[in-house]
Amino acid sequence: ENWRVRRAISSALPAVASKRGRDAFEAKLLEGYVHSFQDRVCQVRLSAVEALGAFKDISSTGDASRNPMFDADWLMDKVGKRLSELYLTMSYYVYRITIVQAFEKLAANPHLSDHHMEAIVLFLSDAARDDVPNVRFTAVKALEAAACRANDRLVNNFIRPIFNEILNSDADPDVKLAVECAIMLA
Repeated sequence: ENWRVRRAISSALPAVASKRGRDAFEAKLLEGYVHSFQDRVCQVRLSAVEALGAFKDISSTGDASRNPMFDADWLMDKVGKRLSELYLTMSYYVYRITIVQAFEKLAANPHLSDHHMEAIVLFLSDAARDDVPNVRFTAVKALEAAACRANDRLVNNFIRPIFNEILNSDADPDVKLAVECAIMLA
């Protein structure tokens, strides 16, 4: 019941995974890790997001840039896919915000394939149409970050059009301001 323990466990998972290996992590810890994105305490959920960023830096041979234990494909297939499915079932908006933040972390992986970057951009584009302004705002910020790594086709065919759509139709002034700032950078 202690949220600090849950946060500490979530934060420690990358270190545990580096010692136990990817197969052991997948078999014994992945389910609990994905569940931490739905924790009722924000600090636990944010810890899970930060851990997602740390997984890409774990190496099986000492150089994560050449031989990552948790490569971008694995992270998208095993974590990203599950999170996108969870997003659709979440009625509480703060959980959806956490998933959007997780996808922003996934998009920051420099070894992400074009296929997976497209899946992230499409997911974030859908999240930018969420009913809740806070989710839309977070999705716009995540799309802005993803635009830095996405190819020109994704920026021109998906990111800019969703920004223009939001700018023309969103009623929330904070979301519109975030889009205006993102358009200057995208």
